[in-house]
Amino acid sequence: MGCWIVALIVVVLVATIAVVIGHFVGKAKKTEQALNDLYGEAVAYVPAMDGSIAPERVEAFIRVRQRVFEHCSEFQEQWHKVFYPENLEQGEDTTKSTAVREGPGGLKQVLKLGPALLRFVDTRNRALLEAEMGLGEYQYIYFMAYIEQLRRVDDTKFAGFDDAYPGSRARSEMAQILENQLDELMSAKNRTADTSLASGLRSEIAALSAPSSDGHPLPWEDGLPPAIAASLEPYAEALAQYYCEGIAKIELMQKNKGFNFSN
Repeated sequence: MGCWIVALIVVVLVATIAVVIGHFVGKAKKTEQALNDLYGEAVAYVPAMDGSIAPERVEAFIRVRQRVFEHCSEFQEQWHKVFYPENLEQGEDTTKSTAVREGPGGLKQVLKLGPALLRFVDTRNRALLEAEMGLGEYQYIYFMAYIEQLRRVDDTKFAGFDDAYPGSRARSEMAQILENQLDELMSAKNRTADTSLASGLRSEIAALSAPSSDGHPLPWEDGLPPAIAASLEPYAEALAQYYCEGIAKIELMQKNKGFNFSN
């Protein structure tokens, strides 16, 4: 009888979790679809020909970051408790498959994480809707605004933790966004194309698209082009204030095209 009671409790618990997570998946899916309906998918975004970001768009991005940052510390803590327990203090490399804690405490953390992740993504999507910003523009500004922080991950306590780096999908989409910029730059209507910038864009697209020895290639590794750097410089302090360490992959996560925790 005791075994049947335990089995029943497990079944009820799993069913309840499925309903709760299903609710948050539905919300995240709905808000992301609304963004794509309004602004197209991320790969459709076309930056300015010189890559610069208009002041009002940087300010809109900062408003989104403010909303996301409200949940940053809580989410960071939950995420790393589950996947990298104790290793943040010890500086040890680990993998998700070996790091998840055993026992009721670890299971509780895992069960809390799914809804927390989906709330986090849904909060970002809702903030983007309010700011009238699509996922492609957000992703582009994120890479440009936080390129220095992303370059320095290997010098932080998050070095080697996969989620601290932009995921492969985000990097692939970034390559396509730069391809869109290059196409615009070299279009027939632009008779004064900056050949130096065009050459730089081709190099960055190739670097993002090709397999990398460290697995985490970033755009403009040698420094942002002057026009982009100048457009962001007045907002450097505010942008840095709202950067979330250690969860870049989650920050740029999208659920379409096969949503899962590892992508």
